Amino acid sequence: MSRFILAIFAAIVLFGAPALAAEIKVFSAGAIEPGLVRAIEAFKRASGYTVKVEFNTAPQLASRLAAGDVADVLIAPPAALDQQVKDGKVAADGRMTVGRVGAGVVMRADLPAPDISTTAA
Repeated sequence: MSRFILAIFAAIVLFGAPALAAEIKVFSAGAIEPGLVRAIEAFKRASGYTVKVEFNTAPQLASRLAAGDVADVLIAPPAALDQQVKDGKVAADGRMTVGRVGAGVVMRADLPAPDISTTAA
């Protein structure tokens, strides 16, 4: 967790252009909410900054940015960040990987394994 906090701190302080303002506005994908909330609390205690974070899905973040909503820091999946850079909404040189979110699939042991060899299956 401390590496995650350090990465968030670095992203906000080094790459958030308006980070010198009294309040830092963050748009984030919701998948990392539990860890990010803890990291932001630690950052606020250490820095004295006020941080307002809003969680959305990646498509909702894209819609908000396309509609003109602005944040000091954007935390989103790589594909969403790529699109925002392409659209000129965020600076390419301010991008930093701060973590990964994984997903897993399990099923009951007493059921036969489904055919997942193709999308049509």
